[in-house]
Amino acid sequence: MRRNFLTPYGKFVLQDTAKNKVFISEGFGQVSLLTMIETLDLEDNLIEEIVWIYECKSIDFHAFKSKLKGMSNDCKNLKIFSFYRENKSAVNNEDYCFIGEIDINKIKDWKPDLDSEYYICGSDLFVNKQILSLYNRGIGKKNVFISRI
Repeated sequence: MRRNFLTPYGKFVLQDTAKNKVFISEGFGQVSLLTMIETLDLEDNLIEEIVWIYECKSIDFHAFKSKLKGMSNDCKNLKIFSFYRENKSAVNNEDYCFIGEIDINKIKDWKPDLDSEYYICGSDLFVNKQILSLYNRGIGKKNVFISRI
């Protein structure tokens, strides 16, 4: 069976603004976002809120989990929310972990706002679903930046 893969595409550059930033990804999509978040000055005196929302198969497949946890320990304005499609028993012991695909409605400790910048990276299906979810909440196109992989 032959598979065709696309190279990443889309306008996907970290904006140089003082707005809150929300990073939403699945699978390998987090690599592009991780490079962006590493360029931010994550200190305790950071004014902006940084939100990381990630989806993968299971807790066993969550790459960079400990790195992100360390970053959130250093910066109280960095919030991390993980969604796992499988491995339900492991989720019960984790803070801010959810079962299933990303569903912003499940996150009680954070609500999307109209002025934040939203960076989404993942498959076509994933990106389209997240865009629709944000647009349904009134998030404008000018605040959404995407990369499809």
